Amino acid sequence: MFRVDRDGGTLSVTVPRNAIDAELLRQSAASVNGGAHARVVEDGAAVVVEVTAGDGAAAGAAASALFGRANGYPAFPAGTLEGFRNAERPVVSCIVLLPFNDLFARHVLLPSIIHSSRGHDIEIIVVLAGFGVDREPFQHLRMAESEMACISKGYNLGVEMARGEYVALFHDDCYVADPEWIGRALAALADPGVGAVTPELDSWFGLPVAKGVPLVMRRRDWREVGGYDEYYFVGVEDMDLTCALRARGQRVERLDVRYAHLRGMGSSLVAHESPHQLKQLFGYQVLPRTAIAGVHRDAMQRLVSQPFIRFLEGQYHLHFLEKFGDFLADNGVDVPMRREMYAHMRHPHLLTPAVAYASNREKLLDAYREMMNVDELARPV
Repeated sequence: MFRVDRDGGTLSVTVPRNAIDAELLRQSAASVNGGAHARVVEDGAAVVVEVTAGDGAAAGAAASALFGRANGYPAFPAGTLEGFRNAERPVVSCIVLLPFNDLFARHVLLPSIIHSSRGHDIEIIVVLAGFGVDREPFQHLRMAESEMACISKGYNLGVEMARGEYVALFHDDCYVADPEWIGRALAALADPGVGAVTPELDSWFGLPVAKGVPLVMRRRDWREVGGYDEYYFVGVEDMDLTCALRARGQRVERLDVRYAHLRGMGSSLVAHESPHQLKQLFGYQVLPRTAIAGVHRDAMQRLVSQPFIRFLEGQYHLHFLEKFGDFLADNGVDVPMRREMYAHMRHPHLLTPAVAYASNREKLLDAYREMMNVDELARPV
């Protein structure tokens, strides 16, 4: 079992022996710096790593660097986040939506943006959209508060605040590890026929879907297309934006840069029974990619078992089909069949309280809270 225990300036991290290379862990522990000390102890079927530093924050930073190296994640110079300052006249506005996954953003995502953007004028805007987040590490950045976990509204608010000619939208479960990412993105967007670029294009029945890992656009295009449709609370907004760009004749292209999308950290924190533990495991980079994928799979199974989630999935897709039916049909999508499928998904819940969630945001937020372990999510790390 993966576990993190904290006692003042000491972090004790337990991992299954078969989940990590103990020798590589020892090598990583030997290279810990910044005044921290680490030791590795094998205890039966587990390996225990104790990291000690002057305080909990320093121990956490050292643990994140140690496990990052052991798991093959990137490492960044100490103080990368703390030493960054927004440009007075940014060219690119990097927008991070942060509901709950603040430790990962602090130790991995934000340092990756800063380190990979050297030589470019950027600003970072953190949109808080949850609770239990330690704001102190982000005070020197630009911050805003938005509705809990509402992806579309949070990113729209961030773009409204942006000063750059370009915006780059980042999910809170990714990182970029390529110093060429801005140069390549801006070179692609020099073509007015390109509406957006991203390293990751998902597929919905053969149509591309641009993911925010990051999603880079001209701010002017974002505003002209209307940004994310705030009808969607979570999900479908990326499909909607992609189709909106393509329907007006612009392309969405894949950006060839080094990045990683550790998919599903946000939804896993919402659905997991021990989100306080999970937040630390994510933030200190303890979990290998295979373990993160397993956690995400279990979280999604729990989420889709909720009647109101199934109802919303059907309702949101019907809204999407209503907006883009003609465009989708012209691109080979069997729209009548999809309408029937999503109407059937929604139908069993039409006579239940779930129907109110699509039109009453307060009820929707209450339903999300009922799924969460709120007390654990709200606990500071």
